[in-house]
Amino acid sequence: MRPICSSHCSWHLVLPLAIATACGGSPTTTGHRPGGIESTPLRPPAAAATGPRFVRVPASESGLEFTNVLRRENTVQYLTNGAGLATGDYDGDGLVDVYLVCQDGPNKLFRQTAPLRFTDVTQAAGNL
Repeated sequence: MRPICSSHCSWHLVLPLAIATACGGSPTTTGHRPGGIESTPLRPPAAAATGPRFVRVPASESGLEFTNVLRRENTVQYLTNGAGLATGDYDGDGLVDVYLVCQDGPNKLFRQTAPLRFTDVTQAAGNL
């Protein structure tokens, strides 16, 4: 089976949005939620920042090497199910980690080791 699309993802735009989304909570709430989930409000934007708000971080620097493989015979499934991205602190070190879902290939878990630097820990975490 030959993939109809094999896109090498660069998450330079998606990752900041996903991290912001993962922080959760409304600006006026903080504290604990059911199930032990904690929320912390986002900091207010910096006053009149200069320069670009987003900077492209190549996969060679970030460590986020991922390909979403799509097979032609699964076209309807793609439209109804989609793929995904999840963020959270899976190892409890205080840094946001990333889980990327592939349609017709392996999913990957990336552990953040430094700001915007990730290591593929899929195998070590049990080949999720």
